[in-house]
Amino acid sequence: LSVRWVHTDTAGVDRLPLDRFAARGITLSNARGAHAVAVSEWALGALIMTAKRLDNIVRNSDSRRWVSKPENLELRGRSIFILGMGAIGSALARTCKALGMRVVGMSRTGRTRETAADKHLDANDDWREELGASSFLAICLPLTPATAGLVDRTVLEALPRHAWVVNVGRGEIIDERALVTSVTSGHLGGAVLDTVAHEPLDPSDPLWGHHNIIISPHASSFTERTSERTMA
Repeated sequence: LSVRWVHTDTAGVDRLPLDRFAARGITLSNARGAHAVAVSEWALGALIMTAKRLDNIVRNSDSRRWVSKPENLELRGRSIFILGMGAIGSALARTCKALGMRVVGMSRTGRTRETAADKHLDANDDWREELGASSFLAICLPLTPATAGLVDRTVLEALPRHAWVVNVGRGEIIDERALVTSVTSGHLGGAVLDTVAHEPLDPSDPLWGHHNIIISPHASSFTERTSERTMA
């Protein structure tokens, strides 16, 4: 059997044997764009949850605790830095802009179809300088040799105190040990992670057990319309 073309219904292709495909001249296509609505809505939900601390409300409700101390923040007027302005990052930028947020986006080349973002940067710009004004860092990047470990200790420390990280890209893009340190030290407000480096996450992993690190089982792209869109 001579395979000429492989198609994946995922957006990411980093789990596939790309070197073997290249060596055999196999064309690879993916479902870029099919997951943009679902994942960008999930990321927006994560932003709203952290701004309103809905996670704490659920915990208190489960424990039958009436805690009246308000923790609400307004998203309007706050800045979000989006790493990766592909289909998902661009969709997230549009919704954040509609809420009145300031949006800064970084992509590999700086070229993007997104017109809602206030500022576009490419990988060669000194994009880390923008982090200090960002209440949120959203990671929407694919995993490549250039993005692996990109969000390291220096990037996390460049964020202002109490900023939140939302990852809908790949877990390997973040230095997870540095993330735990930054959250537990009180520098970061917390993180909402739909992806981690090793899935499923081992029960003994240091990411677990922090009330400001919320783990989702890589589920952001699955909705009642996922199959319909990927088949199309």
